[in-house]
Amino acid sequence: MKLQIPYSEAKAKYPDEIFLIMQRLRKSSSINKNWGEEELTWEFNWGQRLQGLSFQEVVAGKREKTFPELHSVAEEKNVREFLGTSIIWNITGRAGKWYSHAPAQEGNIPDEILNLYVKMYNDQIAERKRIEALSPEEKTAEVEAALKALRRSPGFAELNLSK
Repeated sequence: MKLQIPYSEAKAKYPDEIFLIMQRLRKSSSINKNWGEEELTWEFNWGQRLQGLSFQEVVAGKREKTFPELHSVAEEKNVREFLGTSIIWNITGRAGKWYSHAPAQEGNIPDEILNLYVKMYNDQIAERKRIEALSPEEKTAEVEAALKALRRSPGFAELNLSK
């Protein structure tokens, strides 16, 4: 995944990475090799590693860890502890079509990425609470509405195994 960040923030927090990327740009054959640091687009790129799980286990829904606070508010400390070193991230600089990445890092998750995960977990908690508060009829109506929308989607196939 990626998240664009302002140059001022990137420069303040990651000067070594920016220096490395600018060295690579200067040595490149890019037509933009004379651009200044502030002209580049700066972004985080990251992925989440699933340690010790086979593809079959991932598809089956098995998880290495479960989020312990899923029924309360997810706080930055809890999310940082939960993610641990599973997030691998780097800084990327882009000048037109040219781009370069700083070396990938594990752990020490940048606050910008962490905040996205905190928001995602809190949204999941709120949605679970909303669904728990629905009556059985309301739940059925919501499922039917979602299926109705999916049935109109190209490539959607519905299997009814109850008959």
